[in-house]
Amino acid sequence: MVQTAVRAKHILVDPVTEPIIPGFVVSPKADSLDNKRVGLIDDAKDGAQVLLEEIADVLKERYGVASVNYIASRPRRSRWTRRSFRR
Repeated sequence: MVQTAVRAKHILVDPVTEPIIPGFVVSPKADSLDNKRVGLIDDAKDGAQVLLEEIADVLKERYGVASVNYIASRPRRSRWTRRSFRR
């Protein structure tokens, strides 16, 4: 029995490619904040909660924002990771 050498065929692929940038459509700018819902991000640093509560009050009083919610970027041991500023 005669064996013949079979060479495997390899295809080289260039690992360097152009970046794939997904399409992004910017939402239209709102005319006003009246009756809008606004989200604020709490970074869990000292004083952040007090500052965000002040900002929430200003947004409601001056700009007519209907509700202000925030999401904690890092959960604190003593509070929920998400809560509303309803008083």
